[in-house]
Amino acid sequence: RSYSGCRNGLCDSQSESKKQQRSRRMSWGQMIQEQDKETDTSDELYAVGKDIQITKQEMKNHEKRFALGEEDAQDLVTDDGKSSEEKAFQALVRRKTLAVAAETAGYTVSDAELDQIVSEKREAMDTDIDDSENKEYGETLKALYDSFGGEDQYWEYMREETRTSAEIEKYFADKENEYKEQLGSDGETAQTWDEAREELVDQLIAEQDVKTV
Repeated sequence: RSYSGCRNGLCDSQSESKKQQRSRRMSWGQMIQEQDKETDTSDELYAVGKDIQITKQEMKNHEKRFALGEEDAQDLVTDDGKSSEEKAFQALVRRKTLAVAAETAGYTVSDAELDQIVSEKREAMDTDIDDSENKEYGETLKALYDSFGGEDQYWEYMREETRTSAEIEKYFADKENEYKEQLGSDGETAQTWDEAREELVDQLIAEQDVKTV
């Protein structure tokens, strides 16, 4: 799929019409609300690791999101040619592994911090919602909000997911500082932080040793 660009997680495909984009956003929100009504029990496992587990329902839900093309903008998992199931599994393993790493290292986000983060994200996304020169963005965002029953409902749904993301960001921020401090005189020839970060992620995932049930 070819993208003209992404903004705050909203990506417009060059090959999609405005109607198709709005329809896809509506489908995503409606699907998530239906998923929340479904029963998920911890004994219906798809995969387990040292500290994490993935249920069959989580896989089913995440796979649907990938099939709609929503998750590839949120997780660094994209390898062309992978199935929706493979992408969903890789994304879930990565996010759950990083969430556990951040929690184990003691990183938390208070309600007050979360309120501020959500407020800033909300303001950033809404800045040009009524911009006459960028109608496609506004229409797509409004369709996303409508699919959740309104803007407030969307951000309430995203609240805890945003908290987890913020905790992971704190974890990575300190790891980046540690990495840069350790570079010393080899800084110019050393690998980039992005490369070092992905090595760290690979190591954390390997330590989880996740196996399908």
